[in-house]
Amino acid sequence: MDAKAGPRIRSGWGRIALAFGVFLLLANVIGFLFLLAVAPWDPTKTNDLESLSKLLAEPRMLAGLLTAQALAGVLTSIFMASSIDRRPLSDLGVRPEFGSMAWGVFLGVICATAVTLFISAVGKRHVEPSFFEKTERADVPLFALVLLAAAFMEELLFRGYVYANLREMYSAGRTVVLSSLAFATVHATNPEASVLAWINVVLVGAVLGQLREITGGILMPLGLHVGWNLSLGMLFGVRVSGLNLPSAFHISLEDLPPALGGGDFGPEASLVLTGLFMIIVVLLGRWFRPVVPGEGGNTI
Repeated sequence: MDAKAGPRIRSGWGRIALAFGVFLLLANVIGFLFLLAVAPWDPTKTNDLESLSKLLAEPRMLAGLLTAQALAGVLTSIFMASSIDRRPLSDLGVRPEFGSMAWGVFLGVICATAVTLFISAVGKRHVEPSFFEKTERADVPLFALVLLAAAFMEELLFRGYVYANLREMYSAGRTVVLSSLAFATVHATNPEASVLAWINVVLVGAVLGQLREITGGILMPLGLHVGWNLSLGMLFGVRVSGLNLPSAFHISLEDLPPALGGGDFGPEASLVLTGLFMIIVVLLGRWFRPVVPGEGGNTI
C-alpha cells in the first residue's frame, strides 16, 4: 500500500460511486452463490415461486443472506481502501477503542428501550415472553453474531469508507448529512419502508455520523447500532427495518396507527423515534468544534 502515491481515482465522489458498484456486485454474487448452495437450481421448477418464498422466510435463510451482504460490504471497504484509495484501515475509523463501543451499546439499548416502551405504553400493549419459541436455541447466538456482522459492515462502509472520503471534501456537518442520506437510501429498499421510515433512518444515520466525528472512530456508532438492533429485534421482538427476528419477548405494534407503532417497518418508522433522535442530533451538534475564521476548513 503506497499512501504517498495518492488514490488511484482522484475524485472522492468517483471513489464512492465505484464502492457502491462493487458492493452491489459482490452482494448479488455472494447472495446468489449462497442460494445455490442451500437450494440448488432445478430446471424443472423454474416457476416455483411459492417454494422460493417459503425458503426465504426461514430464519436461517435470513441469517445467511444478511451474512452474505455483510461479507460483501466488508470486502468492498477493504478493497477500496487498500487498492483504490491506498490508505490504511485506521483512516476508516477502525481503532481498538472498545470502551467507546461499550458506551455505544449502552446508548443503543437505552434508546431502543425508551422508544419501544413509550410506544407500548401509549398503545396499551404488553410485553409478552416468547423465549425464542420459533427458533432453535442453538441459532440464537448465530443471529446475534449476524446482527453484529451486519452492523459492522454498515458502519465500516458508511461511517468508515464513505465518511472518510466525504470528510476530505466537506465540513463535519455536511459530511454527516451526506453520509446519512446515503445510509437511508440503501435502507429504502427494506420491506415495508415508507417516507417517514426514510426520514428516521436519516436521523439515525446523523447520530451515528456525529459519534463518528466526535470520537474519530467507528466503534461507538457500531456499539449504538448493535445495541439498537439487538434490543429491538432480539429482546423486545419488534420489527427492525421491516425484518422479523427471533426474540426473548414480543410486543405487538404492527396494528397500531403507523405514526405511533411504525406499521410493518417497526418503531424505526414511528414519530416517537423522530422526536427522540431529533433531540439527540441537536445535543450532539453542540460537540462539534466550530470553524474559526482564518484557520481554514469548510463551513456547513
